[in-house]
Amino acid sequence: ARAATVKADGPLLAYSLSRNDFNILLGSRDEIWRFEALQNVPLLSNLSERQLWKLAQAMVTQKCSKGQVVFQKDDPGDTFYIIQEGAFTCFD
Repeated sequence: ARAATVKADGPLLAYSLSRNDFNILLGSRDEIWRFEALQNVPLLSNLSERQLWKLAQAMVTQKCSKGQVVFQKDDPGDTFYIIQEGAFTCFD
């Protein structure tokens, strides 16, 4: 929902783009955040922006509760994680 009402003070010409179309063309806020985070991962420094953008679009959000196991020792190491917020503990 909008936080305010906007009223033209005189003649006004505006261009608009729906949120859905914006997300299709430029990516959602989450995709943009993931893209920017991926740019700072040394392991991925040789990838092009296009490749990083494809990765950002393919990643999915995983929400965890306090105490929830994200993955366990000896699980296959076949998933790449970037932590957006929160903290975790590694133990053996």
